[in-house]
Amino acid sequence: MKSKKYMKIYIGKTKDVYSIQNDRDHIVIHFKDFALYKNGILDSGGNESKKTFISKGKHCLLITDYFFRFFKKHGIKIHYVKKLSDRKMLVLKAKSIPIEFILRNYAFGTYIERFPKVKKYTNLRGLIEFSLKSDKDNDPFLSKKEILKYVKKKELSEIKRVMKKINSVVKSVLKKNGDHVKLVDFKVEFGRVGGELVVIDDFSTDTARFLKDGELLSPVQLAMEIKKWLKKRVSMKR
Repeated sequence: MKSKKYMKIYIGKTKDVYSIQNDRDHIVIHFKDFALYKNGILDSGGNESKKTFISKGKHCLLITDYFFRFFKKHGIKIHYVKKLSDRKMLVLKAKSIPIEFILRNYAFGTYIERFPKVKKYTNLRGLIEFSLKSDKDNDPFLSKKEILKYVKKKELSEIKRVMKKINSVVKSVLKKNGDHVKLVDFKVEFGRVGGELVVIDDFSTDTARFLKDGELLSPVQLAMEIKKWLKKRVSMKR
């Protein structure tokens, strides 16, 4: 059997995208050993991309695969199909919406920069915000009126519903695994597949912040936590 040929069609900050020969419905996403930084500090909310430790991409795909499986199990529509290797995943080809949809459980990052009187980790109770994907404009935040230039009012309501469900699913997973890790915030992207909204991109430390014992977890640290959870789950079934 001949192996399928991939052609690089997009070079991103932390991931590259490949088309697949004779396949119009899918693409392949490759996770690189690059991380996002802000002012020289590792930060999923930053726009600087730097080469980081070996295997970072592998850890982020492990994290993404772990959480996407729960999303699918709970009826959240995603473009993810399957993991192809340690660094590559097969996904449905989607028409991307150029917005980052952000949900904040606790105050951190740009939120504190914009509202300096708010203390770090203040409970924001799932506040949802939107920013335009634009590196040159530093991802400006959008008002509800501005975002309706990119999505319909009905779509925005659906996106908010899905974001709240993602938040609930992830927090439930963390709670079942001892509740030692907290979800600080996350950003997700949406796209359209055949006119239907689906969650695209990934869900890892590149797009979400996880806190344990007062410290944000790196990709390696969160991947290690997940491996422990999976090992515990297997031992409980025996």
